[in-house]
Amino acid sequence: PLHDRPTLTLEGRFIVDGADWPFVVMNNHLRSLSNVESEARVRLKRHEQAQSVAAKVQARQAADPNLPIILVGDKNAFEFTDGYVDVIGLLSGTSVEDQNLVNIENADDPGFDPSNQVTPTLFNPLVRLPEGERYSFLFRQSTRSVAQTLDHALLNRAASRFISDYGYMRGNADYWLGFEDDDSTVARSSDHDGLVLVLEPGRDIDLLFRDRFEEQP
Repeated sequence: PLHDRPTLTLEGRFIVDGADWPFVVMNNHLRSLSNVESEARVRLKRHEQAQSVAAKVQARQAADPNLPIILVGDKNAFEFTDGYVDVIGLLSGTSVEDQNLVNIENADDPGFDPSNQVTPTLFNPLVRLPEGERYSFLFRQSTRSVAQTLDHALLNRAASRFISDYGYMRGNADYWLGFEDDDSTVARSSDHDGLVLVLEPGRDIDLLFRDRFEEQP
């Protein structure tokens, strides 16, 4: 199947002070980077997974432009193109076709669609963090560790206007390596750090539109 780990979608409503704020959170765990350099099928799968999720986002945006949509989870992708596939770019509608090898590899395939699907584009709050805090994963090589961001939150316009805070919980990457073999602690029990996104619906929003353009009773 294209999605070994299908998107988990939460459709909720935040109700406060008489205002009703529907929202959607989509949790994705996409194909890893393992063998991306050696296997074309891995590169293609990462591309097709990203476009599949992007199509779902675009369908919801088109149906209701005022619906806050948030993508979260382990995207197994950098905030920029890895040279093969720009997963985050495809999800957010910002990828540049000629900067991705997978587009060149599949250029003659009539069923291959390299175009972006999400418009308006999604916002990545990672860019608001200081550069030294933009990591959720430590890739450990034989001689050194490389800090990377593989876990992201992407928000459409309706959701991004409510952003109050964003960051990563440092329960793994910043802890002593020796904790991996210490059964008495949960520190370093994962190789990823979870993210926290705080949204405040209604903040700085004109009260005339707090009911999403519906007539006041």
